Amino acid sequence: MNAAELIAENFYLFREYYSGIPGGHIHRDKEVTMINTGIPYPGWNAIVSKKPALHSIEMKITEYISHFQLPCCWWIGPEPGQRDLGKILENNGFIAGDTTAAMALELEGSDLESLLVSEIKILPVSNILELEQYLWVLRRSFNMPLYAIEALYSLFSQNFLHENVKIYHYIGLSRGKAVGCATLFLTPGAAGIYYVGVLPGMRGGGIGKMMTIHCLKMAREMNYRISVLRASNLGEGVYRQLGYKRYGHFHHYCLNPDRLKNYIWKMNYYFRYLKDKFTGDAIWFS
Repeated sequence: MNAAELIAENFYLFREYYSGIPGGHIHRDKEVTMINTGIPYPGWNAIVSKKPALHSIEMKITEYISHFQLPCCWWIGPEPGQRDLGKILENNGFIAGDTTAAMALELEGSDLESLLVSEIKILPVSNILELEQYLWVLRRSFNMPLYAIEALYSLFSQNFLHENVKIYHYIGLSRGKAVGCATLFLTPGAAGIYYVGVLPGMRGGGIGKMMTIHCLKMAREMNYRISVLRASNLGEGVYRQLGYKRYGHFHHYCLNPDRLKNYIWKMNYYFRYLKDKFTGDAIWFS
């Protein structure tokens, strides 16, 4: 695989990983893969097409959309032949979202130690208490709703039941307080960096860069040669400082098939969650 294909493959498999959320499922067609988590959160209900047969997709797009009652996104990666798909999606009700950089870094020969800019203690998430700390930072870093964090808790906690996990989470501590987070997602040939987050009041001190460098060092110790990620417009400059290069862009197109069902789902969730809170059955990431 070339760099663009490795970036896309890692990202698509990360999306597929979310089908492990309780109640989620995955469906593979010849042209596309559909991941339905059942959670109304942008990007989690995803459709991806690695090498799209555009005519076939155009003929079956209504069928694909019927798999989702809550919001879904169609992700278009940096591989050649994907851009024309966007026109088909817009003609079928999808709205173009953000464009983000597809980036990769050669780990072999990278002088990661010289890039250290901040002193924080970074720990791997290895138990439920540390997972809760990780999610506490993640929620505030990305302003995630409570139902999304609860879903991630259910998904990520399953990893402690398996020996050969392919995903690793890290928390950054400053004076004993969790202030940063990051996730390393390993696929054949590429180490993906996800969820690099820093508490709003702690930004600007290089903590996010430190979390990224730690993930890179861990990947290199596990003999990975290439790191990949999807960078926002704000984050692209930071990753370039670490040596990442851009190999195209990701584009995503969003569709909300039924806003009323989306609203009802959220209201039912919060009603149940408040009820569980008072009976002691809920975990409250406050």
